[in-house]
Amino acid sequence: MDQLLNLVLTTLVFSLVGIILFALAFFIIVKIAPFSTRKEIEEDQNTALAILIGSVMRSVEAVNGVMFTVLFPITFLANTFAPTEPMSHWLRVIAEWNPVSSLAQAMRELWGNGPAAPASAQLPLHHPVLATILWSLALTAIFAPFALRAYAHRTAD
Repeated sequence: MDQLLNLVLTTLVFSLVGIILFALAFFIIVKIAPFSTRKEIEEDQNTALAILIGSVMRSVEAVNGVMFTVLFPITFLANTFAPTEPMSHWLRVIAEWNPVSSLAQAMRELWGNGPAAPASAQLPLHHPVLATILWSLALTAIFAPFALRAYAHRTAD
């Protein structure tokens, strides 16, 4: 029972940290965005990478094709469905630095499901929750400005 309570409290703390970081990022985006962020989220339901790709592509089919082509290998080149230990060294390094691997490992650790990362694993798998938060912040920091610029350029016409 103590282990379950510990896991629930840990999950609540990490969720609270995520909510606080989201609120901070949202506040910053609202202040710097050249358009109504509330309208974009509530009515148009946009996200940064999807906005960027959607602003560059001319059809729904093209966006779907690009997203599938990018996300399919990223999902399978991770520790999501298979352990990374039997992989060759170069492939294992790529798989263990994959953001999906740190997310999967973080979920395993937070829910107490599955083994801890082996000692020979890369850094993100030894600190998967922190790595997942850092990946999320880094990807948002990279793609959000491009998405905002592309969207503003596309809607200005």
